[in-house]
Amino acid sequence: TLVGNANAALHAVPLQQLLDMIEGLPSKVSAEVRTSAALPSCTYNNGAAGVGATLTANANGAFPAQDSVTLAVGQYLAVADQATQQHNGLFVLTQLGDGTHPWILTRASVMDKDTEFAGAYVFVKRGTFASRFLYSTVTGSFTVGTTAFTWGASTSTLGSTDALPEGSTNLYHTGARVLATV
Repeated sequence: TLVGNANAALHAVPLQQLLDMIEGLPSKVSAEVRTSAALPSCTYNNGAAGVGATLTANANGAFPAQDSVTLAVGQYLAVADQATQQHNGLFVLTQLGDGTHPWILTRASVMDKDTEFAGAYVFVKRGTFASRFLYSTVTGSFTVGTTAFTWGASTSTLGSTDALPEGSTNLYHTGARVLATV
């Protein structure tokens, strides 16, 4: 049984303190997987200022496995490796694609507006890629589809004492502590 709040780097955190610390942070849905390379040739359409924005394959065919994971329609993907970084973000597979149709990814409704990027983070459920926790590197004004976007990544896993580099929007996430720097 933990008594009192953690007050040093490697102290265990009681559940209530952990919940108090993360309350209000802009957590997004968990991504099934993240990209580990740029997606095959595709076209970005920014929708209405990001709402309804899509990445559509330039050729017909099924959406390829990402980091050894085959997605189904409705599953979330953290797109992290596009050469045009304005096209990165959290997407949902909305059309699988086949021999006569292209695959289509649509920006997730929880992360398709300018104000939803700063401080955002997602957990990645599957894949062999080392990062399981991604956080937004946005610190100032942001415009979906116009401002370059990159995910920061932590290789921390539950029970680890690894931490993300210190910075204004970074989140330290380990099994032992969560500390938001605001």
